[in-house]
Amino acid sequence: MDLLLVCEPDDPVAAGIASIALGRGRQAILLNHDQAARLFTIAGGPDNVRVEPDVPMMLRPRAPPAAPLTSDERFLRGEAWATLWAAAALATSPVINRPGAFGPEGRWSPSGAIVEARAAAPPTPELHLAERRRGAPPDARPWAIEPSGQPARRWLKAGGVRALGRARPLLKDERYERVIVLGDQAWKSSTVDLTPLNLEARSIEAARGLELAFATVIWGVGAGHDAARLARVDPYPSLEQLWPVWTDVAPALLARLGC
Repeated sequence: MDLLLVCEPDDPVAAGIASIALGRGRQAILLNHDQAARLFTIAGGPDNVRVEPDVPMMLRPRAPPAAPLTSDERFLRGEAWATLWAAAALATSPVINRPGAFGPEGRWSPSGAIVEARAAAPPTPELHLAERRRGAPPDARPWAIEPSGQPARRWLKAGGVRALGRARPLLKDERYERVIVLGDQAWKSSTVDLTPLNLEARSIEAARGLELAFATVIWGVGAGHDAARLARVDPYPSLEQLWPVWTDVAPALLARLGC
């Protein structure tokens, strides 16, 4: 085994990486999180800790259980995750999304305000809508609301919405630019010239502050391309996000994995 991809069975990013590795004559194995945990042995000694097998690996997101778990199932799931966490953290081989003290998602948070603070980005206000009632933003700026379980949409001062979720102010005529970050490399998704905004370097710094080695950093870019705000960070880039730069990102991922 040359490469271990820890993922859900239908993860297209892992499948794509495995296909490229296979084309290079490398053996890539796809296992879900519980299967991968049973693969490892972690041996401790007075001088070091040994992980077997010690192979390059990439961790992808784990889907929530399809049905509520029993107490025994929750215990076993937790034990499996603890083993996988330890193996990925202690392995000497390259690991994409290597867990640290905060896990494979680093210091990422669902809260945009917390992400901004940890990424050292200029802060913007954030409202939390705790009750399902109609309301409006506190000022005349356009705001974006992200209802729970629904796509983000604009929330204008003239109207209101009934939803639970978070709301944040937007730039005037805001549009979005995705930047894929892999360590000290970054790829902007569009061909729009945003050189003055320096989004690639800012994305690398944002991901570093969140302790993410592989992430999608999404910027809200204002009219005239004269300003940008950190709109969102995804700790597990999706195939849709990666596709515009896939031919650059996939070889770079495999290079970091030694494949």
